[in-house]
This record gives sequence, C-alpha cells and structure tokens, in this order.
Amino acid sequence: LRAMETAAGLRAPEAGEGDDEEEEEAEMPEDEEGMARLDAQLAELVRERVQARSAAKEAREQQLHFKMRVLELLETLLRRPSPPALLLLLPRPLLRVLGDAAGVPALRPLLERASGLIRHRVCKLSVRGAWPEASLPAARLVTELE
Repeated sequence: LRAMETAAGLRAPEAGEGDDEEEEEAEMPEDEEGMARLDAQLAELVRERVQARSAAKEAREQQLHFKMRVLELLETLLRRPSPPALLLLLPRPLLRVLGDAAGVPALRPLLERASGLIRHRVCKLSVRGAWPEASLPAARLVTELE
C-alpha cells in the first residue's frame, strides 16, 4: 500500500523505502481479489484526499465571505451621519488586510473592497461634535496612527 501511495504521488517516500524492489513486488497481490482490495484501498485514499482539498477550499471561501461581511458592516458604520470616533483607528487594520490580500488572486474582491473603503469612506471620515475623550483619547489615536 505504501508503494502504491508513493507511486501515485500521495505520499513522499521514507528513508530506505524504494531501495528494495523485491520487497515491493512481494507486497503486491497476484490474484484478482487481492488486486480488487488494493484498488478499493487506493480509491479510498484518493477520495479522502479530494475531500480534504474540497473542505480546505470551502473553509477558505467561508473565511473570505466572513471578511467581506465585516467590511460591509464597517462601511455601514462609516455611512452613518455621525460615525463613532473609534472608526478613526481603521486605517492600520485595513492596510494590513490590503497587505495580506495583495498578490493572492482569490482575495482580489477583498482587496478591492478594503481599498475602496479606505479611499472613499475612511479618508473622508469626520467626527462632529465634542471629541469623545472617554472612548478614544487623542494620545491613543496618535500612537495608533503612527
């Protein structure tokens, strides 16, 4: 079975494996029933590998959709007539998202959404009324934006 996994590229050969061809031949069954069992095992390995890949792809897609929903929520907050002053802290995390998404074709929608949010919403953000010193001290804002 190990020889079949290695030959199919499902597994890297271990040290000392593959040196002894007689040993590999001894593991291979000669009768049809043995070959059918081996074929079923190989099919199961391939099926498990395909399922693992599709599960990983689905997890990445769910993570992308979650990030897009978070950006949508932030955009909704930024569109309010009097947005919370804490939104002034958004440039650094959004720039981190841009850095992480740059160069990854699957994350292009996230990149475009985050860059649009920075350009059209965050850069035009203004806090009206008295400065909310309790929720966002000016010193913290300055240190966060440095």
